[in-house]
This record gives sequence, structure tokens and C-alpha cells, in this order.
Amino acid sequence: MKLNVYGAYFGGTSGYTSHIQQLCLALSKHVELGVETAMPPDWMTMVNDKTLPFFSKNFFEETTLSITQPWSWSQKLADKPKKFIGFLVWEGDKIPKSWIKSLEDKRVNQIWVPSNHTRDAISNTTKNEDILNKLRIVPHGVNTEIFKPAQNLKKDYFTFVANKGWKGGWNDRGGLQYVFKAFKEEFNKSEKVKCLVKLNNAYNSPFWNWRAELNKLGINPNGADILVNVDPLPYKGLLEIYNSGDCFVCPSRAESFGLTMAEAMACGLPVITTNYGGQTDFINNENGWLIGGKEEPANDDLIYEGVNWLTPNIEELRKTMRYCFNNQEEVKNKGKKALEKIKEFTWEESAKKAYKCLQELE
Repeated sequence: MKLNVYGAYFGGTSGYTSHIQQLCLALSKHVELGVETAMPPDWMTMVNDKTLPFFSKNFFEETTLSITQPWSWSQKLADKPKKFIGFLVWEGDKIPKSWIKSLEDKRVNQIWVPSNHTRDAISNTTKNEDILNKLRIVPHGVNTEIFKPAQNLKKDYFTFVANKGWKGGWNDRGGLQYVFKAFKEEFNKSEKVKCLVKLNNAYNSPFWNWRAELNKLGINPNGADILVNVDPLPYKGLLEIYNSGDCFVCPSRAESFGLTMAEAMACGLPVITTNYGGQTDFINNENGWLIGGKEEPANDDLIYEGVNWLTPNIEELRKTMRYCFNNQEEVKNKGKKALEKIKEFTWEESAKKAYKCLQELE
């Protein structure tokens, strides 16, 4: 079986680039794979011996998997592939109505989504049976060969860890603004607790300043032990950050899956997150903590018009973080359960589900 994959370039730090790279690596064990993508001038530095062969093959006339938003699917449908699959990643409670025409296109044979949350966003927008019958859940995953717990690591402080992008403001989807606010208001430097934030700058300009953005919100990171890392890190560096923590915190306003939460769980960390998004497919109150909030308009971009995200309950977040600090044995026990649960969501498992979907088209 031959598969042509189209999507974001390899080597970036966004969720899209991580998704396409890891899924392609796993899928290549099941199908002959070619990758078509727009690459920057220095693209050769962004690939390795495992991924380089993908770019020397193109199977335009075979089955095409387009890991892009639906408005761009027509670009690859124009190649007239034998079969076409669109991989739709979306976070809100509904999808843009302008996408419906692309989803109902009879040339689109399957629509893959990474979670029940994204599937529900589609069904909340349209009851078209032709579209709903195309839907297949192919979760994202985690590479447990890369992300795994460290052994016998001594920790002097209880440490909350966060890893997310943040463009600034209260409307940002990832929720780091609430991590800063909750930790700052709940803890002080006299307590043996830290908050380590890995800030992914994939969506920010080189001149963007996180301290200035916090000041705009009236949040002063001084006075509480908050550490922020803005450096682009390889997986090894991310592994060290996860393993330096005790509990991962991600009060996201909306997620299609939640890659960083899966990575943290693979390192044995339980997760504090919201009860809204794709992460609820693998995070529950047995292996983490789910906090509530209020559904409100996203107000992030025109594409999100009419779409809701969750605004987390900041008091509930504070209380949950305090509870974790005061109940560290429970945190460790939930971390063990988180590690076991996330083994069901590896990229290998994702590739197996994807391959079964491909076999349906044979």
C-alpha cells in the first residue's frame, strides 16, 4: 500500500509539525510512504536519516492524506488521487460552517479526527449523514521510547510543570495565562514549591516578550518561584523538563488532543487540566484532575466566529494545585496510573488505527 502525506513541514515545534512527523514515522512501518510539504530553505537540517527518504517519494495518484484544514483540501484533490483522506484537527465546540462544503465533497472518502471532542464539534455543526459516516477517530500519540520517567531523581521542591504556546492575553487557547495567575496567587517563595513553564514560541515573533505580556495582564511573576524557559528544545531537553516536575498543569481552553499532556503522562506525571477537549479521552479523575469552567466565545480569530472555548475556573485551579502540593503521595500514585493509561495512546497505536482505516479503502 502506498500513501502520499501532505502537511506542515518537519522540524518545527508546533503541534501540527510534531503530529505529521511522528505519525509518518509510525505509519512507515505499515505502508510505503511519501511526504509532500512546503519546506523552508534550511529544510535539510530539520530531517534525519529516518525521515529523509519520505521526501524522495511522491505518490500523487495513490491515496492522499492531507493533514491540513478543510479549506485547503481542494488543493490536493486537484491531483485526482485514487482515494482522499482529510485529517481535521480542531479545538472548539463547533467547526466553521464554511468547512461543510469541503467535508461533504464526494471525493473525500474519509475524515480523520484525533478525538471524540473534535468528532463532536463536527456533529454539533452538521447532521449530514454522509459527513458523519466518513468520520474516523485516529488519535495522536506519544513516543514512549523518548518520553519516559527518570529513575531515582532527587527533588528538593515540589514542582508544577507546564509546556504550551502562548501568544499573550486572556483569550489564548493554551491557558498558560491561568497557570501564571493561579500559581502567583496561591503560592509564595517561603513554600517549597516551584512552577517550571516551558513556553513554546512557535507562534511568536523574535521580539515577543513574555514578561511584557504578563505585565499587560497585571500579573507580576516575581514573588513566587516561577521559572520560564523560552529556548527551542529537542526532545531530550523536553524530557528533562518533564522529569524535573511532579505534576503537569494545563488549564487549556480547548484541545483537539493534547500532545504535551500525553508526553508528561509518559514521564509519569499526572495532569491538572480542564474537562473540555480531546485530552478527556485519556485523562480522568483516576489519573489526574479535571477542573470546570464556563463556555464562552473564543474571540481569538475570525475563523472562530460562533465557536466556544472553556474559560477555566481560576479558583478551582488554585485549589487543585494547592491540593496536589498538600497531597504529594496521591500525586505520585496518580502519576503511576497516568503512565499506564498513556501506553494506550502511543504513535504505534495511532498508526495501527490509521492502517485499519486505510484498509477500508482498499
